[in-house]
Amino acid sequence: MVEEGKLVEAEKAIVSAKKAYQKAQVLSPNADDHPMHHLYKLPTATTHDLALSGVADTLHQAKLEQVKKERDEQSRHEAQQDAQRAAKADQEKFERQKLEKIQAAHGNFNAKRLETAKKEQ
Repeated sequence: MVEEGKLVEAEKAIVSAKKAYQKAQVLSPNADDHPMHHLYKLPTATTHDLALSGVADTLHQAKLEQVKKERDEQSRHEAQQDAQRAAKADQEKFERQKLEKIQAAHGNFNAKRLETAKKEQ
């Protein structure tokens, strides 16, 4: 995975290059109206537009890949948490059923003891 800082540095470098190209007036006049990674689509695209667009597209793809990886990681984390919650719920259910069985057995024992005590009287 590409470090976030490197992506930011690369974006700054591309923006700086765009500004330099604009200062030198080698970009298409309407280059500001389009995302940098789409400059190649301009009908009046210059070689500088194409070069800047190619580099910007590479950066754009890296950012998309990073976002996808972050989403995948988040999904894995959420799935892990869901599994842990389900395991905890299963354990609690098991403990509750165990307690209910113990209480039922204890209730039956007390009922038998009470019945025996009544017979003895």
